[in-house]
Amino acid sequence: LMLAVATCVELGLYVYGFAQAWLACIALVANLWGGLDALLRYPVAHRIDSFFCIKQVALLLVKIVSYTLGMVIFSRALIVFLAVLLLDIRVLS
Repeated sequence: LMLAVATCVELGLYVYGFAQAWLACIALVANLWGGLDALLRYPVAHRIDSFFCIKQVALLLVKIVSYTLGMVIFSRALIVFLAVLLLDIRVLS
């Protein structure tokens, strides 16, 4: 449920003009590849040095950089950026 909410919020940022189209595509791919993979592997615990954990952290970093570059007017959307960042971190935990 949290993954679906995060994906809808991130796609909604593009729909409402806060983000560029390429950012919505990156968010969708990251959520599908990382989030669905995590759902399929649940409840397996992964070591911090496993490919799965490294991939999850890398996807989060890609999303952070993408949001920083892909927000239409970053200074106006700073609160939105922080809210999405917290939502993404919550979905990962």
